Amino acid sequence: MQLNDVVTMFGVDLQRRYGEKIHKISLHGGFSCHNRDGSLGRGGCTFCNVASFSDEQQQQFSIQQQIAQKVKKIHRAQRYLAYFQAYTNTYLKFQF
Repeated sequence: MQLNDVVTMFGVDLQRRYGEKIHKISLHGGFSCHNRDGSLGRGGCTFCNVASFSDEQQQQFSIQQQIAQKVKKIHRAQRYLAYFQAYTNTYLKFQF
């Protein structure tokens, strides 16, 4: 039995809905995490595996720059879904 026999994968569903492959573009928000910075916890949570996430170098670029760079790499695609990569978007300290 294949996984596709049991569940509908997100990419497959997008292709069915839109009639073409929807390319996913991961973005680095450059934020931190309250479970890693010591304010609520230390070391992250069960789901935190920093080594598996997007390139930390991306945080030096704005969101618009990241999108432009990644769109250029997959120029054959017509549609994109941009999302914040895990560990890069969970916590932002606001100053008022």
